[in-house]
Amino acid sequence: MRVSRNLTTAFLLFVVGLSLINLCLPPRLFSPRENRYLQQPPRLTLKNVLSGKFMADYEKFITDQFPGRDSWVLLKMDVERLLNKQEKNGIYLGQDGYLLERYELNERWLRQNVQYINSFAANTGLPTALLLAPTATAIYPEKLPSGAPSDEQQVAWQLVQESLEPRVQLIDVWSSLLSHKEEPIYFRTDHHWTMRGAYYAYTALLQQLGREPVALSDLQSDIVSRSFFGTHYAKASWRQLQPDWIEVLRPPSSAAVTVYYPAENVRRDTLFVDTYLEQVDQYSYFLGGNHGVVQIKTDINNGRNLLVIKDSYAHCFLPFLAAHYESIHVLDLRYFSPSVRQYAEENGCEEVLFLFSINQFGSPADLHRLSQE
Repeated sequence: MRVSRNLTTAFLLFVVGLSLINLCLPPRLFSPRENRYLQQPPRLTLKNVLSGKFMADYEKFITDQFPGRDSWVLLKMDVERLLNKQEKNGIYLGQDGYLLERYELNERWLRQNVQYINSFAANTGLPTALLLAPTATAIYPEKLPSGAPSDEQQVAWQLVQESLEPRVQLIDVWSSLLSHKEEPIYFRTDHHWTMRGAYYAYTALLQQLGREPVALSDLQSDIVSRSFFGTHYAKASWRQLQPDWIEVLRPPSSAAVTVYYPAENVRRDTLFVDTYLEQVDQYSYFLGGNHGVVQIKTDINNGRNLLVIKDSYAHCFLPFLAAHYESIHVLDLRYFSPSVRQYAEENGCEEVLFLFSINQFGSPADLHRLSQE
């Protein structure tokens, strides 16, 4: 009994001691290990106290700012590996170091988002295409742990195909990706495809549009990073995995581009931002991360003006499109609230491409903003 009391006392003193240390240390803003911002001290106001928000946020603050948190997180990872845990936060530890995200079919949002696109295409009268990128889970189902549930993404794609109006062309990238699955077309630790995966989807798009894609043999391959750990790694927090490499494919003599970010009033002469390779979010090397509006001008004087409405799967896809269009206007509806139709009219857009991952397209995705006048 005395031993039990002594252990309890020691544990309480340990916790109290760490809490006192926590009060003396400045709070950390960001955790590179978890690739997320940490909870900061909540505001002590009467409203927050009465609503319970203060205590809820304070509990998150204590948890996030616990001394030695990174070491505890690593210890927790090791224990989970010893217990042969193969799923965490919807991420499966698959074969060959792949972290694969569980996919859950949401028919309601699939059909709703298709309807938003159908209405937008009817109202604008512009040639419109929809490209839905499967996730790595659909391309590599054999790498999932035995018995891992995952709804079929091809079923989702077929539901979209049945619901689209004929005026919207659905781009089929499945055969192109599956025939090259032995190549590194998806990151192992991130939810995106690689630039090589985006290339094979780009060839499917151009072929279905009746145009000639740039040949892979005409592109120069460069490895710009060998130390990329992506979103799945941060979300699942499994250690002892090898980092991804980031490959860039570009023609030896690229077309000159000017990339303008209106919200930041920033101009660049490249679609690749090297400074992100020194940060945790290395995928933002492509296009400089998420922006509500990005305007791309090239020196290709063919008069073609494209509007791309997208999620982040488009970021490593856009450099291939730059070889075919004089102007590309890129909208991310998560950060863009004005009328999309008015923007297209004012900027002379003549074609529209919607590019989303199937996972994102089966969620709210902010496509309701297409109906704004």
